[in-house]
Amino acid sequence: MNYNNIAIFVEVIKQGSFIKASKLLNMPSSTVSRKVSELEATLEVRLLERNSRKINLTKKGAFLFEQCVAPLQLINQQVQELTATRHEAKGKLRVTAPVLLGNEILNQWFCDFLNINQDIELDIHLSNQYQDIISDNIDVAIRIGPLQNSQFIAQYLFSAQFVMYASASYLAQHAKPIKTVDDWNQHSLLLLKQHEKSVELVHRRSQESVRLSIKARICSNDIAVIRQGAIKGLGIAYLPDFCVKAQLKSGELIAVLSDYQYPIKRDIYAVYPSKKHLSHNTRLFIDYMRERAAEIS
Repeated sequence: MNYNNIAIFVEVIKQGSFIKASKLLNMPSSTVSRKVSELEATLEVRLLERNSRKINLTKKGAFLFEQCVAPLQLINQQVQELTATRHEAKGKLRVTAPVLLGNEILNQWFCDFLNINQDIELDIHLSNQYQDIISDNIDVAIRIGPLQNSQFIAQYLFSAQFVMYASASYLAQHAKPIKTVDDWNQHSLLLLKQHEKSVELVHRRSQESVRLSIKARICSNDIAVIRQGAIKGLGIAYLPDFCVKAQLKSGELIAVLSDYQYPIKRDIYAVYPSKKHLSHNTRLFIDYMRERAAEIS
């Protein structure tokens, strides 16, 4: 069944002739007549009685017209509304992000985005569990790399570098400063779960790497716990640089062993299903995330 033929048939009846319908549909009248004939052949029902001056509906043709004219009109109205609003910043946008990024950076970005776009609603789900973009109806997922191979589009935002941090009070309690990796044995470490057994460091100038076997005084999957422990002088924290900017500025934390760095950067991406027919809201959101990410790069 070619449902376009039904729409053509309905338009012929509404206009009262093949010629008038062909002008409205912007197709030859012969094509309009052929499409109606194809519909009759498919249904195996005669819908129209034709003569040189006018067309008349058969009983079954009248039934089909009455049943289809209202639904087709409703579809046309809905399509017009859809196309009229496709460039408007309006409606709901569903976003997911890891808890760490959501609490440390993105919460402010989300609020600022909404202040700029008053008619957009954000449905935000913070979770460290992987969410399927399609089945969970996600418009944009903010994710920490490395990413899984997929058919989705990944827009790079910024990178996170891990650095060692401690409070001035903690460093003051230890007579021997940390100048080399051999000085670690006397210190307490505060680590995220993925670093609880060892940490690999690379010297910035020589590029020589060293792996430290360590025992953590605090080990947690919550970055706020690790950071607060460092502020309170409980030890040296191994943290991504983006989450300690305020503490460095205030002097609550100080970078330690800055000659060494964690060899692997964690890249952060905005992931979405496709560039094709990307909604206006999604495009606005991704562009805004890129603008804000450029501020911390």
